[in-house]
Amino acid sequence: MGERLAVLAGVRPWWPLVEPTSRWVRVRIGDEQIADSRRALLHVQYGPGALPRSFLPTYYVPMVDVVPGVLVDPVEDGDGLTVWAVQTAAQRVDDAAWMHSSPVEPLQALYDIDHRAKRDQEALAWLRQIARLDQHDRKAYRLLLERLVETKQFAEAKAVGEAALFVDVENPAIHSLYATALAETGDRKKAVFELESGLACNPPAEQAAQLHARLAAQYLALGNRDKARAERAEALRIDPKNAEAKALAIP
Repeated sequence: MGERLAVLAGVRPWWPLVEPTSRWVRVRIGDEQIADSRRALLHVQYGPGALPRSFLPTYYVPMVDVVPGVLVDPVEDGDGLTVWAVQTAAQRVDDAAWMHSSPVEPLQALYDIDHRAKRDQEALAWLRQIARLDQHDRKAYRLLLERLVETKQFAEAKAVGEAALFVDVENPAIHSLYATALAETGDRKKAVFELESGLACNPPAEQAAQLHARLAAQYLALGNRDKARAERAEALRIDPKNAEAKALAIP
């Protein structure tokens, strides 16, 4: 269906467009109007693929065209994105409105959309594109590496980890994620090196405890129980509540 609609739309670039619309945009929840605007902008992506991947229209309206008081409980993510719940007299809808106070690049915007909608595979695809096109984007590499490890795609995570270190070598989280990929693909000795490198980056106490706990697990897998005990003890000294260290049983 997406491919047929792309043909009907004519020749279009695959990346998203943002353009003014002549439409009079009115937004309702149930019978209550929450926005009324003749100045909306339309964000849309054209291209072949499965819906809603290929056509993803979203209207953005000026804040002054939103009914006062309906946007409640704002949550900011630290990167310029604010998300609100919408509250009317009759009902509440969480995560129903958002605003980018610092507009992001098109691919990053598409990643944000899919990530918020929990379309994990689509979000991962955009992260791959961002990392490929901007090989100095530290955040993109960290997010891509995190998602690959979370989804147990360790072979790809190992390759991405090597690249991520070149752009963010002083980030202990990168060393830890890369170590996980190395360990899961059979290279535990190199995983130990990366975890020790992460500790050399002077991480915060909680993160340092996590690195020591993961070192303990790797030493145990390598058959070095003495070092495993020492690393586990150090993890618990730094953070007595560290779950990984507490769960690690060393005979």
